[in-house]
Amino acid sequence: MTGWALILGALANICHAQAPEKPTIPDPEDLTLKTKDLVQLQCTFYPGGFRQAGEDVETVDGKTVVPILLVHGWDEKRQDLSFLAKGLQSLGHAVMVPDLRGHGRSTKRVDLAGKEHELDRERFRRQDIAAMVEDLWTCKRHLMALNNEGKLNIEMLTVIGGEVGAITALNFVALDWSRPPLPTMKQGQDVKAFILLSPETSFKGVTAQQALRQPAVAGEVDGLIIVGARDKAVNDVQRMYDQLSRHRKEDERDLFLLKPDTSLTGFRMVPARGLNVGVAIIKFINARIVTRADEYPWRDRTSFLNK
Repeated sequence: MTGWALILGALANICHAQAPEKPTIPDPEDLTLKTKDLVQLQCTFYPGGFRQAGEDVETVDGKTVVPILLVHGWDEKRQDLSFLAKGLQSLGHAVMVPDLRGHGRSTKRVDLAGKEHELDRERFRRQDIAAMVEDLWTCKRHLMALNNEGKLNIEMLTVIGGEVGAITALNFVALDWSRPPLPTMKQGQDVKAFILLSPETSFKGVTAQQALRQPAVAGEVDGLIIVGARDKAVNDVQRMYDQLSRHRKEDERDLFLLKPDTSLTGFRMVPARGLNVGVAIIKFINARIVTRADEYPWRDRTSFLNK
C-alpha cells in the first residue's frame, strides 16, 4: 500500500469516527423510589426529549419536555400501560408509571429497623387506598429533580388516571394545587392538565368529591374525561363532568367529555381499534399543553435550602 493510500485510509477512519451518532429514543428505566411512609415504590420512567419523526429521531430541548404521570386502576400494574407510555415517549414527552402500593411489584414496606412488611391490597382499608396519593407525590419529587437538571419542565405536569386510578389522580391534583407558593419558592401548582378514563366516583370509602370542589380542579386545570357510551357508569361520569363544567368560564373551553361507542373501560379503551382514544389523548396534550409552552416557562425549582 502506498503512502497516499495509507493517509487517505487514515483520514477516512477519522471522518467515520467523528460522524455524530444518530439520536435514538432511550430505553425505559426501572426505578425504586421510597415514599415518606417507607413503601418501596417500583416505577418505570420513559425519558423524554427525543421525538420520532418518520424514520429519524429528533432531540427536544429538555426545558420544553412535558412530564406525564400514568396512574393505573385497581388490580392493574404499570406494565399494563407500557403501550401508552411508549407512544407518549415517542412524541418527546417524559412518562413516569408507578406500580401503586399493593400492586405489581410495589408490595413491600421497609420499616426503620430494616424489616420488610408485605402489602396485600385485598386487606387495604380506606386510609391505605387514600395513601396512594403519596405514591404520586413521590413520583413528582423524582420528576422535580429531573426538572432541576433541565431534562423536563415540571410546570407542565400532566396526569392520566384510569378507573380507581382517576380518583387517586384527582386527589393528587387537588393536593398539588393546595400548596401555595412561598415568597422564596414554589411548592406546587404544577399540574396543568388531567385526563380521566372511565373515572370511578368512589371506591371502598375513598372518593374524589373533595378534590372536585377544590377551586383549581373545579375551574382552572384543563381536563379531558373519556367514558364509553355503553359503560354502565356513564351517567355518573356525566354528572362529574357537569359538576366541573359549572365552574368553567363560558368563553374558554378547557374541559372536554368524550363518549366513544364502547363498553370497554379505563386504559383498555386506548389500544382498541376505531375508538381513537389514544389520538384524543395526544391531541388534548398537544393543544392544551405543548402549544402553550410559552405560558409555562421552565424554572430551576431547587430549594434555596439545597443550593
